[in-house]
Amino acid sequence: MEPLRDIIVIGGGPAGLTSAIHLASSGRRVLVIEKDHYPRDKVCGEYVSNEVLPYLNYLGIQFEKFDLPQITRFQLSTFSGSVIEAELPVGGFGISRYALDNLLYERAVDIGVEFSFEEVTDISFTGEQFIINTNSKVHHSKICIGAFGRSPIEHKRTRKLRTESRWMAIKAHYKCEFPTNTVALHNFRGGYCSISAVEGNAVNICCVTRTNSFNKRGSFEGFRERILFRNGQLKSILSTAEIISEKQLIISDIDFNAKTPIDCHTIMVGDSAGLLHPLCGNGMAMAFHSAKFAAENILLFLNSKISREEMESRYEIEWNRKFRRSLRNGKILSAIMFRPFISRMVLRGFSNFPFLLPGIISSTHGNPITLEGIDI
Repeated sequence: MEPLRDIIVIGGGPAGLTSAIHLASSGRRVLVIEKDHYPRDKVCGEYVSNEVLPYLNYLGIQFEKFDLPQITRFQLSTFSGSVIEAELPVGGFGISRYALDNLLYERAVDIGVEFSFEEVTDISFTGEQFIINTNSKVHHSKICIGAFGRSPIEHKRTRKLRTESRWMAIKAHYKCEFPTNTVALHNFRGGYCSISAVEGNAVNICCVTRTNSFNKRGSFEGFRERILFRNGQLKSILSTAEIISEKQLIISDIDFNAKTPIDCHTIMVGDSAGLLHPLCGNGMAMAFHSAKFAAENILLFLNSKISREEMESRYEIEWNRKFRRSLRNGKILSAIMFRPFISRMVLRGFSNFPFLLPGIISSTHGNPITLEGIDI
């Protein structure tokens, strides 16, 4: 029988690994259950806001060995390719998920986080313990963190999520001409394309689109020619881009509907708690923020300073205070950008009053994480 652990984290992406590192740094016994071995790639925009950098450095996660592009500008285009640009209020950096996840994994191993590479089939809570079934074992823990993002296990949870996805994403790394200090969001009919530089002189291009829009074209080549190329900015970039990834990565189960940060006493972090719309451009920072205050409240509970009920309530309140506005603003912006006439008017307004755009960007981003009060 597997031993009773303090914390089991289901999912080894940025949110799950960071919460595991934070908790293990306090001397707690942590197990991460992840179905894929490292290093591995994931579909992602691969832009990280500097707002989380002090926290990551504090946890011993250092980026010096990478030559990471420093991103200071934001670019936005409409369906037709009309563009506006602005300085990013905080700035950020580009790093591939292949590099980032492996860096976090190595740090977690260094401080004693245990790993089990298998797939979770069920989660239950009884007698103040979690029982977590995988395809080969049964694990037990006092705390369970859900960091499984868009996983088939969601369909076994009590949360009422959409059963059929309306969105999919396609990502690959390219060699192309693109400013390394810029993150771009280019609109096309039925979706968005984020573009930013990452390490190794590569450019990450990730398209998020309505599934039916892609399926009608039958292939990425058809989708690119008939949909993406209608945006002059995307046509200019993609027509000369040379793919350097082994293959394009595709996910087809994206759901932007509201989720809950607590489900059956499981503390959800990152995409499992709520998925930021692409126009927010800040999903990675959201993962790190949620990992931080999830770990802080878990430590209060494990140190007998608060009850389980208080821990869950505090986390849910803090999660909503931090992210509800960004989620709402992202949906509003996406609704605007999906309407060609309105988006042209909005873009014209930003062109006439460029000082407004940084404020809009800030409305979907958080404040820099301060180290004051961090309990490790």
